[in-house]
Amino acid sequence: MLIGLTLAGCSPFGTSPSRGEPSRCEQDRYDCQERTDVPAVAGCELEGELTIEIGFGMSAFAPLADGEPPATYSGGGGFQAASASHVGAALRIGGAALDRYDVLGAQVSVYEAGVCVTMGEDSRMCDGVPWTADRSVLLGDGPELNVVGSVVEEYGITMPIESLGPGAYVVQALVLDPCGQMGVAHHDFTL
Repeated sequence: MLIGLTLAGCSPFGTSPSRGEPSRCEQDRYDCQERTDVPAVAGCELEGELTIEIGFGMSAFAPLADGEPPATYSGGGGFQAASASHVGAALRIGGAALDRYDVLGAQVSVYEAGVCVTMGEDSRMCDGVPWTADRSVLLGDGPELNVVGSVVEEYGITMPIESLGPGAYVVQALVLDPCGQMGVAHHDFTL
């Protein structure tokens, strides 16, 4: 049985010929590969949810202060210009049962703040068309999960943001494990 996350993909293109810069996908820890299938672990039932913190970084997890916009990087790729900007999304994931599985499914999206709604006391969800490309990554498929202490810290998940203009935005990260546990987090920022 597979547990699915539905996402749009990006195409991995090579070095920008006009600038000699590595492409966005060459900078991506997962080579811009899109995966939506989280393999279920038979008989695995866990209580609770995963805890998620959104950060940014190309070579390590770096937390963001409330409202802090992510740092941008350059490098062409896909249908973007050679100087396209992108961010390196990073996730800190707690509560993973790493003795039962070695992959996690992650969906990271950027939305205009107006499409995110509160769904209870401490919960909200963004819905609709993301402002920029969604990323769907099977963390641990390819490079092994980056475990620091008892938490997973993944980084270098590139997302194009060259079309973001001034305004309020929300990064939403949804993570699913093979036992069906889920976690969601949001980071608000203004450009």
